[in-house]
Amino acid sequence: MIADHHPVSLQGFTNLAVLAVIQGIGFVMVLDEVAPAYGLANSASTLLTAQLFGGALLAWGVIVWFIRDFSGEAVRGVLIGTIIGDVVSLIIAAMAPWQAR
Repeated sequence: MIADHHPVSLQGFTNLAVLAVIQGIGFVMVLDEVAPAYGLANSASTLLTAQLFGGALLAWGVIVWFIRDFSGEAVRGVLIGTIIGDVVSLIIAAMAPWQAR
């Protein structure tokens, strides 16, 4: 008998998916309320970029939501891509205070 084993926490995927979808919807639908919380300038190009980011974040959330039901190489690929993206984001966020000077 083969056990239905998921090496990665499904709750973790669920949490990531829900947070990504909520943030994505915020950036796409209610940007006027979300933008000040992130200190975004009120220029057309900045707001468009933020909305495009929201669309990408929404897509990523949906992908993570559906990957919860898979195991093996598909999950591994999503995890590796997510980790790489998160590390890059962490580096950018850590460097931001020095770039603003």
